[in-house]
Amino acid sequence: MNDIAGEKLISAAYLFGGGGLAFTILPFLGVIAYGVTKANQGGHNKSADIFSIVAWALVVHTLATFLFFGLIKILDNTSLDMPNFYTTKVFPIFWAQSKEQVLSLAGVTSSDDILSGVAYSTLNLLQTVRDWIYMSLPLIVSIFAFIYGFILSSKDTYESNIISVGAYTIVSFVVVGLVYLFWALISSYALFMPNGMNILKMVSQIWTNLFNV
Repeated sequence: MNDIAGEKLISAAYLFGGGGLAFTILPFLGVIAYGVTKANQGGHNKSADIFSIVAWALVVHTLATFLFFGLIKILDNTSLDMPNFYTTKVFPIFWAQSKEQVLSLAGVTSSDDILSGVAYSTLNLLQTVRDWIYMSLPLIVSIFAFIYGFILSSKDTYESNIISVGAYTIVSFVVVGLVYLFWALISSYALFMPNGMNILKMVSQIWTNLFNV
């Protein structure tokens, strides 16, 4: 009976953890993709277009993130199992670092339980995808910042040289870095990361562990 309940907890972690990832990633990327496509179709000031696109993406991201946060809080308050069921039982399983930790948090008494093993395999696949997405973000942000800086410098027809490209690139890195910072902190708030963790710390930890191997 405990193992069946554990399997349901692990499945719930997969469902709601995946929902959190979708709410905190897809709306932001969707607005960016749509806006860049529209900007490339025409217009006289692509640098201004890109800035407005990113601003709108942050607004939509914030709304989507807090919509998900509010949904989880409503479910917490209406849960018949226990108070704060989702934030204290489900999401800690989603953020668990090992199979043993997942099974322990889910209350599974036997590591050979078939249903719980299948549920963990599915959850682990999602966790792997999540970690790869997060560890790739600094590289993606850096590439986007360089491209954005190049676009800005190309608008300066009077002073298009290495110095202007470098200056615009530095400004671009600062702007895009701040956008990434706000995105990560807002997302972390709605993903109910445990023990004071956030996406920035998680990414740093992943890269540190990767280079230490």
